[in-house]
Amino acid sequence: MAIMSSVGLVTGFFLKHLDSVLKSIAAATEVVLTMIASAMLFGTELNAAGLTAATLVAAGVALYARPAPPARAPIDDEADSSELQSLTKSEKAQAH
Repeated sequence: MAIMSSVGLVTGFFLKHLDSVLKSIAAATEVVLTMIASAMLFGTELNAAGLTAATLVAAGVALYARPAPPARAPIDDEADSSELQSLTKSEKAQAH
């Protein structure tokens, strides 16, 4: 009963103060922390399914938290086509 009420309070806080992406991350983290707290406070057994789920959730949150790779410069199609045309002209000149 105490766990469910604490989950409700934390969820209410998240819904009030965070955007949707952060709410999802917070909910995932909340699941892992609730499982750990339940094992420590109430002696609930941690089985393989629970540990697997916690590992997957933690890995997902870690992947999301990684910094984004630097953006590449946009490809300029006109520059590429002009380079291709100049190469084609020079190849034709060499052939004659």
